[in-house]
Amino acid sequence: MPFSMTGCRRVFVAAAVALGFVGFHEGARASGAETVLYSFCTQPNCADGADPAVPPIMDQSGNLIGTTFYGANTACNSGAGCGTVYKLVPNGGATVLYTFCSARKCRDGAQPGILIADSAGNLYGTAAGGGNELGENNCPDLVGCGVIFKLSPDGAETVLYTFCSQPNCPDGAEPGALISDGTGDFYGLTSLGGANMNCSVGCGTIFKLAANGTETVLYSFCSQSNCTDGNYPVAMLLDPSGNFYGETAFGGDHGCNCGVVFKFLTDGTETVLHTFTGGSDGGLPSGGLLEDSAGYLYGAAQEGGDKTNCYSGCGVIFKLSPDGTETVIYTFTGGSNGAYPTGGLIADSAGNLYGTASGGGKLDCRKVVPRKSGCGVIFEISPSGAETVLYKFKGVTKDGSYPAGGLFADSVGNLYGTTFTGGSNTGCFYHGRGCGTIYELKGQMIVK
Repeated sequence: MPFSMTGCRRVFVAAAVALGFVGFHEGARASGAETVLYSFCTQPNCADGADPAVPPIMDQSGNLIGTTFYGANTACNSGAGCGTVYKLVPNGGATVLYTFCSARKCRDGAQPGILIADSAGNLYGTAAGGGNELGENNCPDLVGCGVIFKLSPDGAETVLYTFCSQPNCPDGAEPGALISDGTGDFYGLTSLGGANMNCSVGCGTIFKLAANGTETVLYSFCSQSNCTDGNYPVAMLLDPSGNFYGETAFGGDHGCNCGVVFKFLTDGTETVLHTFTGGSDGGLPSGGLLEDSAGYLYGAAQEGGDKTNCYSGCGVIFKLSPDGTETVIYTFTGGSNGAYPTGGLIADSAGNLYGTASGGGKLDCRKVVPRKSGCGVIFEISPSGAETVLYKFKGVTKDGSYPAGGLFADSVGNLYGTTFTGGSNTGCFYHGRGCGTIYELKGQMIVK
């Protein structure tokens, strides 16, 4: 069944994460090996960036382009840095395309997320912070409420929209990734802000940014009692029929505040397809959804499921039918098979799902990640629900740890991703635990 790809509270990673499109292929699988392509913080003050939270994308020349959440300008996050956009040339090293908080008071943004690109090589994305400074319009973020930006191929940045343009942020705050409809308009989510303030800083929005720069809030979450329609949206997709599907990390009607999967129409109608209970069905959905040709949705929940080794559950992979019936495809147990799946899933045409879990795997990696849950894994789930661990991160030296952002696949089945910590350089904010890596896992997806 062919797929089309469309983001203990580990929410900041989920909010940073959203998804683009990849190709899905048929044929035989090649053998794989993991290679660290780059370890961050090779320059003083991490001028090249630190702690990448999302996977890179690939341009037409085979360069990997992505963002780091920290590093470079130290005006943000108690000196940890405001983030960068980087380009990694095959066998050629990394170049910083843009350093955030380059403008006065971070008006250009801070803490960028995942990028999308147009045919001319322009990059578009959001930064969760920056823009309106602390104290302006009740902005909830320490360095601002976030921006939508454009980065030209020569590295010139243009701020297309600054959030929290009005008191109490009815237009939203802390934006996630963008979706392009192909006509010059963008759609997206903000995790905070909106018309409903019973979440103290707002419960999040669905917005549209028109090509002329006009922002319109299409929906404000927590419009229903107890936020049964969801709270803190984290990721969304647009299907070929013009329907939006997404997840909220919190909200729902089972009393556990465990999140929902929703459907949204541009006439303003929101429908909750599934409310998580935090039990066997999962909780805290994290990284976005896949939709197959029959209208079934696939996703990951960071919590719920098996609670033997994880207090709130080690997470699940789920499938949702068009009528909202949920089936758990796989339950993580927190051992060598992984725990806390984060980021989005990708798939091949045989129906195999691929993703990352930020915990589990090699459990004796505490020298780098001081917790018992392990350094994380890259996994594959077959249509029958069988898991194959493709790689266990060791969390030592150049290997990397905490693969929190999901995966990107190229046309020949190689997988690419980032680890938030680990790597060979320890001069970053995380005091010796490594500043993050970009890695490649060769030949894992099924290719022609």
